Amino acid sequence: MKATGFIWPEPGYVVTALHAIAGCAPGKGLVYSESAKKETLIATYLTADLEGDLALLKLEDDLGLPALMISDMQPALTDAHIVWGYPLAAEQMIGLRIEFALGLDAGATTLGRAFSSADLAKLFRNQGYPKRNTQILRVTTTIQPGHSGAPILDPKGRVVAIADGGLLGGWRGINWSVPAGVYLPDLPNSTDPFPSTISEQANLFSAMTVRDPITVALGQTTPKYRTDQDGPAHAGSVPFPVALDAYGIAEDEDLSWIIDDLIDMLPTQKSRDLLMLTGLLPAGADQPIFVPERVKFTYDPAFGSIEALSTDGSVRQVTVSYEGDDFEDALAKGSALLVDKLTALGIDARTVTVPENEIDRQLEFVNYVAPFGETDSPLATNFTVQVNGPHFSGRALHRTKTTKDMTDTDYIDYLMMDFATFDLNSLAPLENEIWDRLDPDDLQIEQNAEEPSALTLVRRIPLANVALEFVEAQDFEWKESLVGLKEQLDDPGDFDALAFDIYEDRLTGATIAVPSGLPLAWDPALGAVKTSIGDGSVELAIAVERTADLATAADRKLAKFVEQISTHAAWTDQKPTDCKLVEVPDDDLATCWGYFEGTDRTTDEFADLYLALDVRNNVLLGTSVYIVGKEEDLTKQEAITYRMMLIAAEHLTDFAAK
Repeated sequence: MKATGFIWPEPGYVVTALHAIAGCAPGKGLVYSESAKKETLIATYLTADLEGDLALLKLEDDLGLPALMISDMQPALTDAHIVWGYPLAAEQMIGLRIEFALGLDAGATTLGRAFSSADLAKLFRNQGYPKRNTQILRVTTTIQPGHSGAPILDPKGRVVAIADGGLLGGWRGINWSVPAGVYLPDLPNSTDPFPSTISEQANLFSAMTVRDPITVALGQTTPKYRTDQDGPAHAGSVPFPVALDAYGIAEDEDLSWIIDDLIDMLPTQKSRDLLMLTGLLPAGADQPIFVPERVKFTYDPAFGSIEALSTDGSVRQVTVSYEGDDFEDALAKGSALLVDKLTALGIDARTVTVPENEIDRQLEFVNYVAPFGETDSPLATNFTVQVNGPHFSGRALHRTKTTKDMTDTDYIDYLMMDFATFDLNSLAPLENEIWDRLDPDDLQIEQNAEEPSALTLVRRIPLANVALEFVEAQDFEWKESLVGLKEQLDDPGDFDALAFDIYEDRLTGATIAVPSGLPLAWDPALGAVKTSIGDGSVELAIAVERTADLATAADRKLAKFVEQISTHAAWTDQKPTDCKLVEVPDDDLATCWGYFEGTDRTTDEFADLYLALDVRNNVLLGTSVYIVGKEEDLTKQEAITYRMMLIAAEHLTDFAAK
């Protein structure tokens, strides 16, 4: 099991969900800190709170991390909150926005009031915790397996709640957290007995991972969408007024001085619309560096720098990008590159040294801005240094004249360069209005161009604990057949051993499910990985493909995969190639699915096919289950596996983000 925890009440102590570690012997549980890059064992399970479903642990070695602050107040439910943790046993920590449900009692309720007795009986069986009177804050956004014990932070960085669980594996937005102010203060003094058996809830909300991951190559590499070249690629242009509008409305940004000066110099909107910012994408960069389109720029690979000189030469814009091994490497080497580059240009770079009080090593973050020279001085340079983990961005804006002595042309260049330096060229994600103007082909990351796609077995989900409850909630004819699965087994106790293996393609985010234990292999003729049961009369196939964008993906419809499947049978009515993708442009997705009947071309027997195509952004995910003959002709075990294949294809194969 994998879950999330946080340091409290002091260094060396960790709080997590009780159900995540119940039944684990002292000295066996492992705690790893991604920030400290260290791991240690759990020395002692100090206390447990059955009602709050919380555990306090003492570590064998202090990881060097400070304790989080705890809020003893009821959270303001409409504020922006973030849960930090490891959903689905992710390898890197991720922060996700959380929305609390509103209610008559400021959103606070209990498990017994929020959910039916039947739902609670399914979730907790007879384990006795959490309890019907457990106080909770309901969560309408996703809490996933692996989020158990994850802190939910308010805008001030204080823990207001701890992620605990939800119905249907947390996928349907019917989830809950336990309020920190209610349960944490008394946790160190709790006298509740520590559970000696594994929690019934653990499979549902803690991520179950496999010890030895299996990787299946997809038989393809990520295609290149731009050719190798010297210097950065042009990623498209953005009108300067559009960029100003996108960033000027932010609460913490005031660009009115740029807008006012621009209107004074160029009174008509038409003249202002002619001003363009060009996006330049260096190899290995995540997003473009912007410079005024009309000025000259140079790229220096020795420093990883882009340098632009204004039309008349009085303003210079310099940007240095560097990807380090870790935070300290990025800060040290990135800063040195920026200093060396500016020094080579004859620019005083003394202020580039980041003061220690500006470095947040706990969050591995720096956002340092330093002016040098007065506004009315003929020589002035403004610096900004940003570091976020291993990513470094250093920028400088240098001028050799006062703004009043510049030509009109150079002053407009200066306005554009200032905006690019301190807003657009940040490590922060670009606004959608900017991304929409850029060329998606040129935004493909060159450094990933030859990395092969592969499916990796990352976790195992029991049918009884997740898939069954997920499918039972759907308005299909699954419920009776699933109940019948248990009755078909010679030993009904074997039902609990039925599980799905979950594979993930890290390059695309595609996540597929296969009945546990079935081997996957790449089929080049089909352009997909597949597995089969019995004499091959039942086949499950999954194809993952990347294209340039959603439109291209939707147009291609996994052409090779679908066309090959269409050759399996002579179809009675519609055929798989008739599956029409329905686009939802605002969500960057398109889907189609259906059942198709026909006569198998090899055996002349009845054949049935379930096909699902899902396109998200620029990734196509296709799944099919093909059976020759009738289901009743299969053995008991084959029939169960076939039914699980359909469940996997229709309900459990999608994208990790969903």
